[in-house]
Amino acid sequence: MPMSEYMRDLRERDRLERDLRRKAAEVAAGEERAHLARELHDSVTQALFSMTLVTRSLEILLDRDPAAAAEQLGLLRDLQRDALAEMRSLVFELRPGSLEQDGLAQALRTHCVALESRVGLPIVLETDGLGDERAPLAVEEAAYRIAQEGLHNVVKHADAGQVRVVAARHGDRLMLSLEDDGVGFDPAAVGPGHLGLAGMRARAERLGGSLLLESAPGGGTTIRLDLPAGPSTGEPPEGPAPGSDG
Repeated sequence: MPMSEYMRDLRERDRLERDLRRKAAEVAAGEERAHLARELHDSVTQALFSMTLVTRSLEILLDRDPAAAAEQLGLLRDLQRDALAEMRSLVFELRPGSLEQDGLAQALRTHCVALESRVGLPIVLETDGLGDERAPLAVEEAAYRIAQEGLHNVVKHADAGQVRVVAARHGDRLMLSLEDDGVGFDPAAVGPGHLGLAGMRARAERLGGSLLLESAPGGGTTIRLDLPAGPSTGEPPEGPAPGSDG
């Protein structure tokens, strides 16, 4: 084969690989937004339904029993406060505004606190190993999104009593693990499109990293993420991540 044709084939292969990686990232981002939109819709619908019931009770009790009506007003106020907190936490999940400025550790902390308050799942978060070093924003965002999806899977599928999240930097690598004590499953019996695993792996591999999953029925599940973090200056990275909304 002439050298010119060989080089042309190499360029074409590189272009196709870039297109595939971009498409995989777009699909992963779409899946995240889709499941968050469903959660937001469900939470708003439930909140509005509950507030409607309380409002009807108020209409009945207002003249008959003012004291009971006052109690219902208090319940309505609580429902409104909880609905607002729920929506704020979901909006944060859609766009973690603190990630670029405050870094991965703070973004994970905020997300875990919001998730605990929403679903009552105890989350042990360890980020001391990150230190003050900052990875590129694209890497931090990938780690955050993978942690987010992993925690979503724990809530939805694991029936866990606790989950442990550890993020640390080892030289030029950013490591993150999620370990739950839930029901576990047989990875060989789960198709590649389930549990968002394909999207998580594609996100990691797009940045030159890897994602491993360990699980067994009755033995809980562990996800291990390894990403290249590159040289660090300890300063916040500049500019939005590739493919982000910023």
